[in-house]
Amino acid sequence: MSDTVHRHLPEIDEAAWSTVPNVPVLFWSFRVMVGLGLFFILLFATAFYLSARHRSSRTAGSCGSRSSGLPLPWIAAEIGWIVAEYGRQPWSIDGVLRRSWALS
Repeated sequence: MSDTVHRHLPEIDEAAWSTVPNVPVLFWSFRVMVGLGLFFILLFATAFYLSARHRSSRTAGSCGSRSSGLPLPWIAAEIGWIVAEYGRQPWSIDGVLRRSWALS
């Protein structure tokens, strides 16, 4: 290799590592988002069962447990946005779309 290539190796290495997404953030945010989705399905199924059996008003804590979950859909939507942004990054550096243009 020429001397010019050896001088630019640290810059090339730094540029290559700057394209690697933060994998733990994507990994855990996806799992939290899916876990919240499964929780919503379970919560709806439980509420439907109790309502069909006319027990929803007699079940202790049913109103409190449902109202405590009110911010969870917003949290799931925000985590979904994080998944979409981190998940889009590897596709944006494939020579089709520049990384700076893909960020929102």
